[in-house]
Amino acid sequence: MEQMKNQALIADLKAALLTAREGEAVQAEAMTDRIRERSYEVEPRLAGYMIRSACGAIDGVLRSMDFDNSVAFALHEIEKLERLVQQLSPQPYAA
Repeated sequence: MEQMKNQALIADLKAALLTAREGEAVQAEAMTDRIRERSYEVEPRLAGYMIRSACGAIDGVLRSMDFDNSVAFALHEIEKLERLVQQLSPQPYAA
């Protein structure tokens, strides 16, 4: 169940980044605000923290003077979260 929540939040982060890249500031900020609120329910706490960090990076895209690097940084934050979620997911038992 927690895995599905995390995957949904990652998909939402990617959608928010796409919205920010398209210059839709109001919509992107509303999306990251909703994602942030949901992140406080995520276990482990590190994943919640990383979600909020990615939200901050996405919000930074909207204010950055260096658009390409800020998009790259936001994507990097999302990818770090994806790796963490993947590491925490139950691995199939190989006999």
